Amino acid sequence: MRFWHPDVVWKSGNRQHREPIEFFVSWNSKDKSKNPGKLSHHEMFFTYTDFGGIDGVGRWLESASQYRGALGRVMASKYAKSMFVSDRLLNCAAALEAFDRTKFGHARSDLKPRLMRCVDLAGNLFAKLVGDVEVWAEAIRKDRNDIAHHLGTRMKQTPSVQLFLSNSLYWLFILCMLRDAKAPEEVFDRIEKHPELEWLGTKIRAAL
Repeated sequence: MRFWHPDVVWKSGNRQHREPIEFFVSWNSKDKSKNPGKLSHHEMFFTYTDFGGIDGVGRWLESASQYRGALGRVMASKYAKSMFVSDRLLNCAAALEAFDRTKFGHARSDLKPRLMRCVDLAGNLFAKLVGDVEVWAEAIRKDRNDIAHHLGTRMKQTPSVQLFLSNSLYWLFILCMLRDAKAPEEVFDRIEKHPELEWLGTKIRAAL
């Protein structure tokens, strides 16, 4: 990436040149598809236009700045080269706790009430994804506590169940971020109809 400051220039004869500021970024989010850089319309969860154009991007950047730490933790769970499924679940749960603390101002609260406030913010799309929200929240609470405190009470649970539950937390965080950024309803309509969400919903509900 390159940046320029409008007041930092150097002269060559009668001409002025802007002095570039080089900024090196190690990106966590990388396109690992078979055809990097190419994405068909049906593969997109929503489009730039759906999101509200540059104004939508501006609102997203403001939200991303406010929840930077939590957002980074969730993205690490998705794009890390290697990570235990249990760590993915812990990362996403911790990010949602941080989001709730910042958004709603509850300094002290148990995980389940925090999750339920996030579910209310995310809206019906998330409720449809997981089915029974109460059952889902209790399953997440038990899994998080079991992993964090090494209780060993969920040992018979298959890794795929934990994966689908961690993915549900990921999507809850994303939906909450989109709500915070005041994304248009077209965005949520497109996400709800996306094949990946339809497939994931059946797996989550079966896991519960």
